[in-house]
Amino acid sequence: MMYKIVDDAISKSYQDLIEEVFTSEEFRWSYQPKITDNDDVNDNNPGFGVTLLRDDYKSEYSGLIYPVLLEAFDKYQKDVIIKNVFRIRAGMFVKNQTQGANMPHVDWDFEHMTMLYYVNDSDGPTIIYDESANMIDKVEPVKGRALIFSGDTIHSSSSPKEHNCRIAINYNFKLAK
Repeated sequence: MMYKIVDDAISKSYQDLIEEVFTSEEFRWSYQPKITDNDDVNDNNPGFGVTLLRDDYKSEYSGLIYPVLLEAFDKYQKDVIIKNVFRIRAGMFVKNQTQGANMPHVDWDFEHMTMLYYVNDSDGPTIIYDESANMIDKVEPVKGRALIFSGDTIHSSSSPKEHNCRIAINYNFKLAK
């Protein structure tokens, strides 16, 4: 499996609630000098992000966004057990923030799965690459869409040119074998 798109991964009302939370003035985004949260990637593109769950840390939003993974993954592949969710992180790019695609990367250098959940309709696709870092596809950010792929899949984000912002929630997890 290279990747799988799951549209309407959660109900419309749940999609609306998540978009309302992540676009409200009360939600506090943090500036990050490099949006790719991987020390091995030479990424000079800044962005806005927030860690929602990592190791023993759980933000006040983890209860809201954790079920998104379970519902989307159930639509992707039934009867598979998610063993360990070790990071959930939200990222936001604003209009014309960067030119072209951001740095191609993998999130972690060990066996895992990745899911991107798109909080809002936007442009600024996620780009999927082959093992030689040649672009093979672009996946548009559509509200309620989940993009699921193996953690060794090279990918990159990009900034919107037409919409004010692009918000995605990145889940990194392991499956039970």
